[in-house]
Amino acid sequence: MKITFIQFLVILSVLFLSSHVIAEEEASPTLLEVSEKAEEKAKIIEDMTEEASKGPYDEFNRITPRSSFINLAKSLEEKDFIRAINYLDLRNLPFTTEEYDSPQIARKLAILGKRAITVDFTDLSNEPKGHSEDGLPSYRDRITTLKTQDGSVDILMQRVPRGNGVFIWKVANVTVAQIPQLYDEFGYGEIGDKLSDFFPDYTFLGLEIWQFVMLLGILIIAFIISYVITFPILKILQYKQILAEHRLQKFLVGPFRFLITIIIVRILFDSISPSYITKVIFEAQTLLIVAVAWIAIGLVGFVVSRFADRMKRNGQTDAVVLLKPATTSLKLLIILIAFLTWFDNLGYELTALLAGLGVGGIAVAMASQKSLEN
Repeated sequence: MKITFIQFLVILSVLFLSSHVIAEEEASPTLLEVSEKAEEKAKIIEDMTEEASKGPYDEFNRITPRSSFINLAKSLEEKDFIRAINYLDLRNLPFTTEEYDSPQIARKLAILGKRAITVDFTDLSNEPKGHSEDGLPSYRDRITTLKTQDGSVDILMQRVPRGNGVFIWKVANVTVAQIPQLYDEFGYGEIGDKLSDFFPDYTFLGLEIWQFVMLLGILIIAFIISYVITFPILKILQYKQILAEHRLQKFLVGPFRFLITIIIVRILFDSISPSYITKVIFEAQTLLIVAVAWIAIGLVGFVVSRFADRMKRNGQTDAVVLLKPATTSLKLLIILIAFLTWFDNLGYELTALLAGLGVGGIAVAMASQKSLEN
């Protein structure tokens, strides 16, 4: 059984996509879910600011687990690591300040927060004594659970004495003791640490400057690899005079090369140590959807052009006119499917969108009207 070159490209594209989909074991949270969580967090912070503080006064607002953790998160977000130290229980740690100074521990916790730790602020207790029915000692509260290579790790807060009979909540020393080990798994890595020290500390679109530099390098490498893959194919087809079709050459140089580039970028993306939010945005797969849709549209155009040439050779010139509205309909359908897939990846319910598919039919009919009139 002979396989045409177009069939070969389609099979290769499917294999590329399948291998990547299989590699993703767990579904990541969608951008919509993350956005809703951010709104909940903002609402909680607003309510916490307006309501009177529970319990005795504390300069750093550490009387309840929720108030303490939210203020810690704000300090880490603002990179005020000196202030963040006040929310960490640094007693009885297995390492000394000579190995890790306190601001460095806070910095590592900030990076862990961006990369791996997600917290539902609505679950945090807003009572001075914390949760009483969580299966933990009365002086501890669970903030969240982090999945690691060695199993699940609880991120805990602990009620500790401040002095004068007042108790406050801090990140438990058992959790602080695990920060270096957790950073080895979820941190920037050796290269990332060196680059983050070298480049200015500035964040844009969830990425630091050194991450943009690495991403640019990955893009260049991915394009070079895609060029190396497609260039020999172009030369072989030109030598065998298979590439007489201009559409086929455009297909190889355009969408197929773009798809290879995007797949390589996706494979190497984790090497830049992206933040949790950046990964969620990336998992919308916008560029991958564009690449696949571009390939599908290119295949439709190429196949229809070959079919039209065959019909002309057979003297069916009148029937060729009908191919244009059919081609337009197929391309619009591909764009619609790509659009719905993208919205689904963002986390939106497709029920309402699917109910409006009749609008797509109207668009197809309007696009076909001119050709049918001719």
